[in-house]
Amino acid sequence: MAAIYQPAMTPSMRHEINNVLAALMAEVQLMQMDHLTPEQTDALDRILLQTHRLRDLLRTVTLTAPEPPAE
Repeated sequence: MAAIYQPAMTPSMRHEINNVLAALMAEVQLMQMDHLTPEQTDALDRILLQTHRLRDLLRTVTLTAPEPPAE
């Protein structure tokens, strides 16, 4: 029985994850416009940094994903 190639991340999965990340980043950026305590500012900065990190990781995984085997 021949193995069926299944990519680790489909374009649809990548799209859905990017939608969640975009929503998180937008909400954090909106919250950063409010008058915040230094602790709140630090927390939002950390959230934004980690969402950017995850976005970049997702981009890297997508760019380095193996090609499907030739038929």
